[in-house]
Amino acid sequence: MPSLYGTGFIRVARGTATTVVACAAVLLLPVLSGASPDGVPAWQAAARVAPQALALALPMGFVMATVFYAAGTRMSARLAMATLLVSAFIAVAASANFALLVPWANQTARARAGVAPEPDELFPSQLRREREAAARAGDGGRVRALDVYFYSRWAFATASIVFAVAALALTAGRARTLLSLACSMAVVIALYYVAWRIALWSALSGRLAAWAATWIPNTVVLLAAGIFAARRGPHRGSRARVGPRPFRSSTVQPRQNAGGRRRVRRLGLPVTRQHERRS
Repeated sequence: MPSLYGTGFIRVARGTATTVVACAAVLLLPVLSGASPDGVPAWQAAARVAPQALALALPMGFVMATVFYAAGTRMSARLAMATLLVSAFIAVAASANFALLVPWANQTARARAGVAPEPDELFPSQLRREREAAARAGDGGRVRALDVYFYSRWAFATASIVFAVAALALTAGRARTLLSLACSMAVVIALYYVAWRIALWSALSGRLAAWAATWIPNTVVLLAAGIFAARRGPHRGSRARVGPRPFRSSTVQPRQNAGGRRRVRRLGLPVTRQHERRS
């Protein structure tokens, strides 16, 4: 592992950790600076909101780190593998956050207020029990909603891998400037969000199955990134010219031979030994 990824993995992981912490701090800043409505200290209120902030900070921080270290350089195979490995770690962390920390924080806050938790605030095991109860009661709308909440957690948790593949496709074959790569990734994220909203609407309305609709945005972005990388291929500027130039320069270049006689190379024609003997 160290010989394959080495400094590239450390560089990507360190940059990702820095940007994730920065994004989480920005999201928690309003909570830390304002007063809690129920008289709870600011640090306790921030601890409650931290899992929700981390749900956005993990993929967004990873994207920002990828843009910063990938801009201006050609993505090598070692750096690409390190990027995918870090994105896999981010996906695992996001899955644990959605499955454990987010439901715990939400249900703790609901219990203090004496309010029942919403479906998207339940643990996976609680979601399954609620779905079974809704299915026995014949409530199709609630069954669809619970299925969407269940599958969307895992689909959104793996968004970091999707964004990593998109960044690798955008930097394949040539280096991109920081502004160009940042704008391209912003477009990818915007399209992903639009596809995500459409997929959720299709699942909640019953037009598509929940397990299929929630994975459509990831699948679409992965396919688009693969097609983009395959169609563009290597950068033209990186191709070396193979073989000798077939023709001499098109300018007339008079020169003298050993006997002092001038000879002229013909325009646009290869100069052979027979031509040289005749001149």
